[in-house]
Amino acid sequence: MDALAALSIIGAFGAIVFVVIFYDIKRQERLRGLVDLWAEQSGYHIVECEKPWLRMGPYWLKSKSQNIYRVVVADARGHQRCAWLRCGGALWSDNVDVEWED
Repeated sequence: MDALAALSIIGAFGAIVFVVIFYDIKRQERLRGLVDLWAEQSGYHIVECEKPWLRMGPYWLKSKSQNIYRVVVADARGHQRCAWLRCGGALWSDNVDVEWED
């Protein structure tokens, strides 16, 4: 294999890695945007939002195209509640499932 062929293979591999990373970043941004949209449409303000690595709250099952978030939200009066959100789904779904902790 000559140097040009090796460089072509390395370049193609680098391009694939870049596309995969770019896609995942955009997917994460979109799913986090679903949390913001859900809160706004539900009349809440997000006080805290985390994406836990080990705990998944009430959601034992999730697909690779979904994220689980634990949020603390406040209503117009300042009353705070905690919830677990499962966002996303197949084919770029905008679905948000909510399970309240209280």
